[in-house]
Amino acid sequence: MSVPGSIASAREAPAGPWLGAELKALTGLTVPIAAANLAEMAMAVTNMVMMGRLGAVALAAGGLGGNLLWAVTIVPLGVVVAVGAVAAHASGAGEREGVGRAAGQGLVVAAALGLPAIAILWWMGWIVGAFGADPEMVPLLTAYLRAVAWCVPAILAFSVLQRFVSALFRPRLPTVISILAIGLNVVANEALIFGRWGFPALGVAGSGWATTIVCWTQFASLAAVVALTPLFRSYRPFRSVWPLHGATLREIFHVGWPIGGSMAVEAWFFLATGLLVWHFGTEALAAHQVAVSFASVFYMLVLAISNAATYRVAHAIGARAPLAARRSGQLAIWSAAAFMGLVAVGMWLFAEPIVGIYLDLDDPANQPVLRIAVTLIGIAAVFQIVDGVQCAAAGALRGLKDTRATLIAALLGYWVAGIGSGLGLGFALELGPVGLWIGLAVGLAAAGAALSWRFHIKSGALIAAAAR
Repeated sequence: MSVPGSIASAREAPAGPWLGAELKALTGLTVPIAAANLAEMAMAVTNMVMMGRLGAVALAAGGLGGNLLWAVTIVPLGVVVAVGAVAAHASGAGEREGVGRAAGQGLVVAAALGLPAIAILWWMGWIVGAFGADPEMVPLLTAYLRAVAWCVPAILAFSVLQRFVSALFRPRLPTVISILAIGLNVVANEALIFGRWGFPALGVAGSGWATTIVCWTQFASLAAVVALTPLFRSYRPFRSVWPLHGATLREIFHVGWPIGGSMAVEAWFFLATGLLVWHFGTEALAAHQVAVSFASVFYMLVLAISNAATYRVAHAIGARAPLAARRSGQLAIWSAAAFMGLVAVGMWLFAEPIVGIYLDLDDPANQPVLRIAVTLIGIAAVFQIVDGVQCAAAGALRGLKDTRATLIAALLGYWVAGIGSGLGLGFALELGPVGLWIGLAVGLAAAGAALSWRFHIKSGALIAAAAR
């Protein structure tokens, strides 16, 4: 049984109609993955909108709780992301047992990392309260975190199976499940926040339980699809959960922990910049949030290109076709740059209407925020391009299982070049939030240049080794 988009032979022609075929394969992976990413964003927005109906304190508790959930989950999620590269590599090599084992042992990793995350989130509200948070908010935050904590193993396990089927170039199934989950999320929030249809009104905690229910439903649905579909069942992913396979577990952790580290470093880079922007006042922070919120939508789209690059590159390497791997990675990088270039043009041309999505432009009180936000969106248009490059290059390197380079590039690019230049421009040269945002662009550009160069050198070395 063949896998769509697979490399039939390790023999590679130096030229030929590869571009159209590879672009089709890359697009076929990217579009459904992007839809799934946007569906996840839609659920987060739904949670915030529905909690907002409870008032400002509830919204603050739920918003902070969502951020803390992401902060705790991001590293474990990065580790299980490695399942995609490991499974795609085995698929390219024709090692069916290795593909299923990557998924089965990935589920073990998800369970092992999910349990400590539950414990951390269980006590996180108390920790935040000890640092002087609003006493009125702390009980709501604690209740929310203790409800939503139980979703973490499901998030990780769903991610494992999502990467398993995507590594076989079948990403549409988890996407359909994610889209359908939006409706379930609305119903569950309505029932548990406000006590509809005979359910108890749990307030902010109800949104946490709704998220937990939705996440476990998503995992159970995808697990059922995998178990009942002959193609997926033939890889025996669930039978590979036990006994433990030390080599596969070590490979997942070896490839995965730098992915989790680099994801955390990038997230904390933007968080730190936001905290620094706050130094310049509430208007500056509001403008920062507007620009980040809008830019993040397109980052989720380019992240899909990055994930697709991982699968394509890893599959080619598994098939011992390093030239195909290089072409796949380079096409992904150029595609991300071109897509983000179009986004940048739109942001330059329509900066003020973009701000109007978030603020009433006719309200004189919003004019200070408008002025700052328009400038920041102009800078964001520039860093969108380099952000696309670094994201796609990181995905291509994951396909080569070269993930430590992404962590080193993130640390040096974001926290040395980015924060360093941002502090200098924002505070020493007194450019304020504009200087800090230039620092964002510098950090992303540095990481993008380093990762692109690394992929070029590493893939070139593999091609040269194969030629010997």
